Amino acid sequence: MKEQARQTIEELVERFRDNIDVYKKSAYNEAKVRREFIDPFFEALGWNVSNKQGYAEQYKEVVLEDAIKVGRSTRAPDYSFRIGGQRKFFVEAKKPAVNIKEDVSPSYQLSTIDSSNPEEKAQHDKLVPLVDNMLELQKKYHETRMERDKELYERQIKIVDTQIDRLVYNLYGLSDEEIKVIEGMER
Repeated sequence: MKEQARQTIEELVERFRDNIDVYKKSAYNEAKVRREFIDPFFEALGWNVSNKQGYAEQYKEVVLEDAIKVGRSTRAPDYSFRIGGQRKFFVEAKKPAVNIKEDVSPSYQLSTIDSSNPEEKAQHDKLVPLVDNMLELQKKYHETRMERDKELYERQIKIVDTQIDRLVYNLYGLSDEEIKVIEGMER
């Protein structure tokens, strides 16, 4: 089974690599990438994406466009992966033409900050320097050769990561119960 999964994933990667110019054209949309690559990828890993057994909604391993309450709004990630009915992680798909490193607009699907709202603007203004600091720490961590320095950067990264998490939880208006669920999923 493991070998079959590896072979399927290698074939998907090879097909994508061989046809990348076609896939990166805007006509190749998200629905196509989901059907031709993402669904088969997770199926190869053993997830029942297509619900072949015909389970009722509450028993599905993978729920497409699952409605998730986030703070005061509802979001629908493309995939919600569950074990025993409990959400474990989400996947948000984008067509290959979207460069998520340079185009931040796909992240707005998660949350937008109302800059006219002083509270949200203040949270944004606290978050940006922390993210910049995290990026710099990650860069230094990967560049350093000394084990002692790596350990120092790891500790600093954990501290900044916790600060970022707290601000994001507040930005989304998450309850203590929701935070416990998220932090439990990270372990």
